[in-house]
Amino acid sequence: SNFIAKFASFAFVSLILAMMLVILFGAQTTQMGLIDRLREIESAGEITAAGRAVLANAQPDTPFSHLLGVSYSVDAIVRVFLWIGLGVVYLGLAYLTFLHRWTPDAIPVSIEKRP
Repeated sequence: SNFIAKFASFAFVSLILAMMLVILFGAQTTQMGLIDRLREIESAGEITAAGRAVLANAQPDTPFSHLLGVSYSVDAIVRVFLWIGLGVVYLGLAYLTFLHRWTPDAIPVSIEKRP
């Protein structure tokens, strides 16, 4: 296909990925607000076990939270992997759109008139 069609397809999927990114930013802001509210509840001594578990994921001193000698919270690790995943998907999209040489169908199909 020609470059304009490829570019239009790439732009459309880029728009969808950008919309997903905006949703992720909103979710991150909401999650940070939740963590702040749980800290307020914890300081009042009224936190539940579920609230303590959510706060534990936001704390960098939990098990399995040390990566490359630096302490991260579970929430931060998830955020990093989301960014890495988004980058890989976008690079794959760019490669498959502009650089990959697509071949015709593996099973050749031809339409012939019957006698």
